[in-house]
Amino acid sequence: MMGRRHLRGLVRAGFRVYGADPSAASVQNARDELARAGLPDKNLIVIDQVPTEEFDVAIFAETAARRLDNARGFSKVARASRILLEKPLAADPAAVEAFVALFGAMGDSVQVNFARRAWPLVERLRVFCHASQRFDMTVNGGAFGFGCNGIHYLDLFLHFSSTDHATVALAQLSAVPVMSGRGVEYQDFGGRFVVETPRSSLACVGEPTSSAPVCLTIRGDHFSAWIDEQDLLWRLVARDPASRLPNYRSGADYAIQADGLAVVPSLDSVTERWARGDVQMPSLGTALASHRLLHEVLHAGGAAPPYRYT
Repeated sequence: MMGRRHLRGLVRAGFRVYGADPSAASVQNARDELARAGLPDKNLIVIDQVPTEEFDVAIFAETAARRLDNARGFSKVARASRILLEKPLAADPAAVEAFVALFGAMGDSVQVNFARRAWPLVERLRVFCHASQRFDMTVNGGAFGFGCNGIHYLDLFLHFSSTDHATVALAQLSAVPVMSGRGVEYQDFGGRFVVETPRSSLACVGEPTSSAPVCLTIRGDHFSAWIDEQDLLWRLVARDPASRLPNYRSGADYAIQADGLAVVPSLDSVTERWARGDVQMPSLGTALASHRLLHEVLHAGGAAPPYRYT
């Protein structure tokens, strides 16, 4: 499904796409989706093997367990000017580090699809976080899975903190696994953890026995934000910079900066903009930080690699 989203974005950007998928049903779904979107089916060329060519872009959107092998197979026969890797890169920490050996020499031309960085509200919140001496972030929800989805919040936290390092202060993994809809061979993690930098903290709760949607909050020196990820309603409030009221007058001289439905670009539109060079995703080097931090959390919580999330 993720690959089909990328396909629509690439075709909309004017690319001819060589697509590989082991499922005939998935290929037919891809053609049907192109037709429904009014996009030319002829721009999808289905292949069994990667041709020996130089491509403008290459995107890897398989499950995490297969990504490294597919990337290695591609690199043996073909080249691409720019590469986009889906996240998480891999569930095994050793495989994550292997991407550095494979693509490290390509520098910023290899990027990882942390698409939330392209949300307008994320950039707006980052400005407020940068202006604060300290900020604290919370994520509270049900069985969203630390590996598959929690890595997004770790990436945002590091992005807001402008750092590639944080310390794990608490990690308590639930004995109940989060079951993946992608197959019984995949399981994910829930529980609670806290990570910190000298000026920020992230407290995350993902309860495997709960179906509650995720709620995210950020509080800085003189601002507060709340985001309900079920319906993408959000609110951002901030104090008048000219206010001289003491801090114990909490909420005084505050005004709403944003309120209502968040503007979130579709994933295929992010791919389209990325393919055209209009938006950048974090480089492989930058994205390694959130992967390493995730695995530090899992290790501190008592889990042992290789993990099985996807």
